[in-house]
Parts: sequence; structure tokens; C-alpha cells
Amino acid sequence: MRILIKYLLISLFCNLSACKKEQKKLSLLSDEKYVYICGNTGAARYHYSSSCRGLRSCDHEVVKTTVGKAQGLGLTICSWED
Repeated sequence: MRILIKYLLISLFCNLSACKKEQKKLSLLSDEKYVYICGNTGAARYHYSSSCRGLRSCDHEVVKTTVGKAQGLGLTICSWED
């Protein structure tokens, strides 16, 4: 519920590009969209697309998970997709 309220407040009062990034992150969290990570351990980033440039060097299995779980593991969004 807090995520939805924060998303609505940002939507109402902010039109800057930095706010747009925050809106994107919050909307992903509220919808529990799926993202992709390289392997179960050692990953540093998550990716919106399984064909992201950031996953090209992955030598492990690409794992599908939710944004919330990925962020819970301390992962951040891939810079190619931000």
C-alpha cells in the first residue's frame, strides 16, 4: 500500500527525468513484474529483458524472478536498461 501511495504522490508532483526513473521503479514493484538475473548467486544487476546486453557475458543460467526478490538480494537495475 505504501508503494502505491508513494507512486501516486510522485506522479502528481513530479515531471523531471529523475522522478520518471523513480516512477518506473515503483510501478515495477507494485505490479511485481518479472526480471532476469545471471545465476542464483554472484549477480549484481537485474534486467527487464532476457536479451539485455548486460546478460551477454553471463556464464550461468539466466533466472527469472520478481523485481522485489531481486532488490531483496541487493541487486540494482542494469545500467543498459536504466
